[in-house]
Amino acid sequence: ILKKVTLKNAILEKANLSEANLSDANLNGAYLKYANLDNCTLELASLNGTELLNARLNNANLHRAELYRANLSFAKLCEADLSYGKLYHAQLRGADLSEANLGFAQMMGADLNRANLNNARLQNCRLDGADLRSANLENANFSGAVLSRANLAGADLCNTTLSNTRLVGADLSCAKLTKAKLIGAILTGARFMLAHLEEADLTDAKLMRAHMSDANLSNCILSNADLSRVYLSKANLSGANLDRAELSGANLLRASLSGASLNGTYLNRAYLSSVGLINANLSNADLRSAELTGVNWDGAILQGAKFGGDQGLSEEIKSQLESQGARFTSNCYYPIDNEEVSRRRSIFKDNLKERMLDLEDILRKLQSNVDLLNNA
Repeated sequence: ILKKVTLKNAILEKANLSEANLSDANLNGAYLKYANLDNCTLELASLNGTELLNARLNNANLHRAELYRANLSFAKLCEADLSYGKLYHAQLRGADLSEANLGFAQMMGADLNRANLNNARLQNCRLDGADLRSANLENANFSGAVLSRANLAGADLCNTTLSNTRLVGADLSCAKLTKAKLIGAILTGARFMLAHLEEADLTDAKLMRAHMSDANLSNCILSNADLSRVYLSKANLSGANLDRAELSGANLLRASLSGASLNGTYLNRAYLSSVGLINANLSNADLRSAELTGVNWDGAILQGAKFGGDQGLSEEIKSQLESQGARFTSNCYYPIDNEEVSRRRSIFKDNLKERMLDLEDILRKLQSNVDLLNNA
């Protein structure tokens, strides 16, 4: 038992400390490269700036431990408990954190490039600005976590739970999100270029101004999602559920929406040039002022859909759409009913809330930098 022991700057390379009790110990700056700390108790321990390259920490208890700028690259942390830990700017490149508990951990700016977090628990974890490129995050649980401006390019997030997470400005380019759960996630300004989101659930997600060009969203659930001003050029949305989604001002140039459901969807002022809407259901959709040049309407259901304004439609096409149930107004100006007022008010509140949360992110980042200076 080595509780509260002071081993600051100690050289312990390849040391065997498996099953040792180092609770509340001071290991700041210690050299533990290749050390064996399997099943070790390090609860409340200080490991700031500690060298743990290739160390073994399987099943270790690091609950509430401090690991500011610690080097855990390629370390083995399978089933380790890092809950409530402080890992600001920690190096975890290539580390094995499969089935680890990282709930409520503070990992702002951490390097998790190519790390293995398969089946890891990261509920309410802070990963602002973290590097998760090419990381294995399959089946992990990020519910309520914050990953704003995190880099997840090329990461594997298949079957991952990301419900109610904040991914504002995050980079998910080329990421695999097949069957991922992003219900209620905040993804404002996130980048999904060439990402795979087949059968992903983004119900009620906030995707304002997100970049999703060439992304695969086939059979994806986006009902009630806010996709206003999103960039979806050449995206595959075949079979997607976009019922009651907000796509005002969205760019869907050459996107495929074949067989998609857009019942009651808001597409006013959207850019839909050369979009494929073959067999799509646009019942009661609002397409007023949308650019519709070169759209393929074959088999589309347009019962109750609203059209109006200069939309690049020939009289022949208008006649065809009317025969399919479309309704045309004389111009693009239309009265705003109570439902529309309520919807716009809700969008304004969401945007205001976003700005406040962004401010909170900045303040937390400043606080983390202060903490780093205090522990330097």
